[in-house]
Amino acid sequence: MSWLYDHRVYLNDSPRVSLAVAEMRHKEIQKDCSRFRRNVEQVGMFLAYELERNYQQHFGLREVEIPTVNGKARHYLRGTKPLLVNILRAGNPMVEGSAVVFPNSAEAFVDVKRKEGTYHDGVMDTIVNYMKLPDHIKSLSNLTLVIPDIMLATGSSLLDGLAALTDKYHSQPQQIFVNAVIAAKPGVERILKELPNCILHVAAIDPELDSRGYIVPGLGDAGDLCYNGGKSPLEILLGF
Repeated sequence: MSWLYDHRVYLNDSPRVSLAVAEMRHKEIQKDCSRFRRNVEQVGMFLAYELERNYQQHFGLREVEIPTVNGKARHYLRGTKPLLVNILRAGNPMVEGSAVVFPNSAEAFVDVKRKEGTYHDGVMDTIVNYMKLPDHIKSLSNLTLVIPDIMLATGSSLLDGLAALTDKYHSQPQQIFVNAVIAAKPGVERILKELPNCILHVAAIDPELDSRGYIVPGLGDAGDLCYNGGKSPLEILLGF
């Protein structure tokens, strides 16, 4: 585990995290969509845990006394909750894993679709179909955003979805954290350039994008692998 890009990118390549990512990448194992989603959730949880551990100051720690049967114990608890931003649809299992670390956090939903065949100069055209925040949130000011996403390729979906939110609420968040299972180096550099208040936690960084804007070596289409169905390990072994 190490810090990269002047302490703006935290790479969590611990053996347990690497095992989950390796299974997600393997062209046979990834056919088990249930296992794929479970691995995504676990990596989402691990990255969220490291985020909270590394940046405790962003979550308003409060010292409290807890009554026990033999006296009182002192603990430091999180006083504020981040806003989880779910970029549909592949973001779903990542957010579920993150919610283990940040339970009861409010959640925003943004449906951003890539326009296939539009990749050019490191950018992919997108369309934002849907946005929804909890009714009690009237502004993003002073909020900490956590954006869990499986794949950070060009960064277009994330940037365009975030731009739609900030335009709608006429405000900018105080701090942005992006958690990604696999990030492409060009996408990482673009995010760091365009979002100066952003810090990334990632499980793997791949070197490049192909002519379609997909990560190489990557793992394929994460949304399809999560939700298009698949085969159990036994079915794979038996050749079903």
